[in-house]
Amino acid sequence: MSIVSNKIDGLPPGSTRPVGQTPNATTSAGNDKPVSAVNESNAISVSGEARQMQAMHSKASQVPEVNQARVDAVKSAISSGQFRVDAQTVAQGLLGMEQALRA
Repeated sequence: MSIVSNKIDGLPPGSTRPVGQTPNATTSAGNDKPVSAVNESNAISVSGEARQMQAMHSKASQVPEVNQARVDAVKSAISSGQFRVDAQTVAQGLLGMEQALRA
C-alpha cells in the first residue's frame, strides 16, 4: 500500500521546519517573489441557466415568506366563527400530496 502526500507547505513529505520559520503568506515556498492570490489568466463564465437561476433567486428573495394579510383574514374568520373546514377538500389535498411523494 502506498501513501500519497501532497506538498502544501513547500517542504518535502516527512521533513520539518524549525520553530518560528514559517513561509510568508505573500511569497511562495523557497522563493521570495510575491505570489498573487488571483491568477489573472484564469477566468470563469456563468451559463445562461445560472444567470436565470440567480435572477429568479433575487426575485424570490424579495417576496415575503408569509402572506400576512391572508394570515390576518384567517385569524379573524376563526375568531368570529366564520371559518369552515371542508373535510372533502382537505382529504383530497392530503391524498394528492401522498401520491406526489410516492412518485
